Amino acid sequence: MTRRDSNPQNDPEMVMPQTHVPPPTTPPPAGPLSGWRGEAGFNFIEVMVSVALLFLIAMMMLPIFSRATSLNLMGRESTVVSAYGRATQEDFAQLPFASQRLVVTAGNERTETQVWVPKSVTSSDPADPLDPALGEWVASGATGGRRQVWQRDVVVRQYSLDDLNDDGELNDPLPAGTPNSRIHLQEVQVEVQSTREPGSPIGRGKRVVVTRLKAF
Repeated sequence: MTRRDSNPQNDPEMVMPQTHVPPPTTPPPAGPLSGWRGEAGFNFIEVMVSVALLFLIAMMMLPIFSRATSLNLMGRESTVVSAYGRATQEDFAQLPFASQRLVVTAGNERTETQVWVPKSVTSSDPADPLDPALGEWVASGATGGRRQVWQRDVVVRQYSLDDLNDDGELNDPLPAGTPNSRIHLQEVQVEVQSTREPGSPIGRGKRVVVTRLKAF
């Protein structure tokens, strides 16, 4: 019996499998951006560039937010002046034709001016200026040192139907002292506006004019 050597390299009948060994490669030269930098973080220049970009973006967005704020304020004022104008017209519509508030006592029109002021001298612009519990309408000379928020002007004119015969329009209001028998129509014009001055950063306050004819 022939004893076979247990070492494969000494056995001529056994063929060892050939394994492919790749040739050695030369690593690329190291540079400032080579290698994984997951733990290296950012250097000072990169941080400053990022901060500068964020600052530029913020400056570009700032006018958009400012414009949105102005539009919200102007929309709020438009709602308020329109509501007060309609409410005042409804009040005058309920008055009788011969009411003292509708009688022209001098010239050819009657003017009534009032301002809306907070009930407290120290209160600022109220959150809801339509709430009567927060403010009141008073004569323009009776504010008591309180800040004027809104102004309301009511102009009453009286006409005869004969004024329509010329051109179909009411052009000639009747003067004070005209007999009631000649007064057929009363024109009530209500103007409500914010007291914000034109020099304000968002411009002059909103204004609305509501006109109604009252027949005898």
